[in-house]
Amino acid sequence: MIIRTVHVRNFRCIKDEALHCERLTILVGANGSGKSTFLKVLDLFYTPSAKYSEEDFYNRDTSEPIVITVTFTDLTEQERQLFASYMEGETLTVEKELTWPPGRGSQKYFGSTLQCPDFQHVRTADRVAEKRAAYQALVNSGKFPGLPSLPRNASAERIEQALQDWENAHRETLQRVRDGGQFFGFKEVGQAHLERYTRFLYVPAVRDASEDATEGKGSVISELMDLVVRSTLAERDDIRKLREDIQKRYEEIMNPFQSNELRMLASRMTETLNMFAPDAQIQLNPNSEKPPATFPQAAPTGDAKRGCAPSA
Repeated sequence: MIIRTVHVRNFRCIKDEALHCERLTILVGANGSGKSTFLKVLDLFYTPSAKYSEEDFYNRDTSEPIVITVTFTDLTEQERQLFASYMEGETLTVEKELTWPPGRGSQKYFGSTLQCPDFQHVRTADRVAEKRAAYQALVNSGKFPGLPSLPRNASAERIEQALQDWENAHRETLQRVRDGGQFFGFKEVGQAHLERYTRFLYVPAVRDASEDATEGKGSVISELMDLVVRSTLAERDDIRKLREDIQKRYEEIMNPFQSNELRMLASRMTETLNMFAPDAQIQLNPNSEKPPATFPQAAPTGDAKRGCAPSA
């Protein structure tokens, strides 16, 4: 996938503007014309827990959120299947909203999907109790035949699944609307779907070369090695075979633990939970992620010189 459009509202010197991109896009303009602002916009979009201040809001108006909308095109077949429910024709649009003040829940990713508009107030309810009450009201209204009644202690995930099942069976009634923030995009956010297919490396015009000379978390050289060198090495047959062997051995070790210790622990936790929530049950499963098989870090071969690049 590649970026086709970047649309931003209420950020720094930009009130409401869009940047249309090609496969190779070069920004040319006078100082202060907004070139670096659009690059920073992309950095905010690609960073799940981005840092921002009151000065980042247009005219310092924090009553309105910063909204960054990125439209992707040229998706592969695998990408199309993964984002099928969010696709509109040939494009995928993802929106990030940053509200004031910064904190838990102040940054959310949104997608646009085919949904029943009457379900929105259920999906956007903050508390599980509110979701349950709103869902039951839908069932009692009789307007949605086939929408099942759920237990009084139904989880938010179970409620969402029931709504999705009804929508899948009644596609003709759906409209394309912004979701309630269920789109999960980058690393440490949901299933990190976008992280698999699109990356953005932000290199400011002014850099301290000594900070980038040694590989470390967040350094430019680390990002470049991940994008180019390591991705190439990962395709080697001997490295792929090594990863498969590690995964097989990992599963051999974890399976007995899953069938014995975890089962006993889950049973004890369920007994305790039933004292407060009858009929509730806890199931524990080991993390299915593959064990890490990392590449060695790079070390500089010469002295790093302090310096900076000229402004674009």
